Amino acid sequence: MIKFGTDGWRARIAEDFTFENVRKVAKAHSEVLKEKGLGRVIVGYDWRFLSEDFAKAVYDVFKGEGFEVKLVGSACTTPMVSFAVKYMGYESGVMITASHNPPTYNGYKIKESFGGSATPEFIKSVEEKLSNIRTYQVKEFTPEFQEVRKHYVEKLRNLINLDLLKEKDALIVHDSMHGTSSGLLEYILRDTKVKVINVRKHRDPLFGNNPPEPVERYMEITKEKVKALNADLGIANDGDGDRIALVDEKGNYVNTQLIYALLLLHILGNKGKRGKVVKAILRWDENMKYPIMEVVQSSKS
Repeated sequence: MIKFGTDGWRARIAEDFTFENVRKVAKAHSEVLKEKGLGRVIVGYDWRFLSEDFAKAVYDVFKGEGFEVKLVGSACTTPMVSFAVKYMGYESGVMITASHNPPTYNGYKIKESFGGSATPEFIKSVEEKLSNIRTYQVKEFTPEFQEVRKHYVEKLRNLINLDLLKEKDALIVHDSMHGTSSGLLEYILRDTKVKVINVRKHRDPLFGNNPPEPVERYMEITKEKVKALNADLGIANDGDGDRIALVDEKGNYVNTQLIYALLLLHILGNKGKRGKVVKAILRWDENMKYPIMEVVQSSKS
């Protein structure tokens, strides 16, 4: 059974996540795009089992349906696909990944024309099309590739005060958790005085026998490395590079909600900006709610 969740469709490889089902989803996706008059699609993939092959199957579907479609030139992060849609002229994106789920899973994420995750309305349209597709076969095409990583990194470098980092000695541990953010931070911060030590940087579709999720119980390696090296900071990303957690200089875990609060403090205190803050609370958790609320209330934003 094919059922989309909060960010795409995810299922166990070889059970529901099969080449036939992936082609069906791509076909349904293509039909929705045709109705909207959209014709340029970018397809990316992570380091999970068979991700590159599933991405090629998606490519073949869109190519066969007459779309201008390209594969990202190598395994990438989900934000790179979003970047390609928003800044490189594509009108929709597909990312083959199961994000932070266990290694037996893979998935199909859809990016809309604005670069973000598909809206519930868009997903509903895909599911409606999907219900009418019984089987779908397509011939194979020679793939065309799109370089994304280099452009993505340069965009990020333009957002960072690199001159400041060229004056600041710092040591950062980056844990990509065997995911596709591997090497990115080091590449972004090249020619600065910040030294980056990479851990769990190699491809491992089993993710070291843990889900590639940057939550505290899976970040003992990160914490220990920060303490052992006397590093200033530890950064961990999930398998497809769209989740983050930190470790402070003492080896303490810093969750995403606290990171948001720190970013808000920076925007308010260092940037002097004021404005509206939207916070989605998906479940009631006092530790998640209050750091941001305290920042907002204290700033009278």
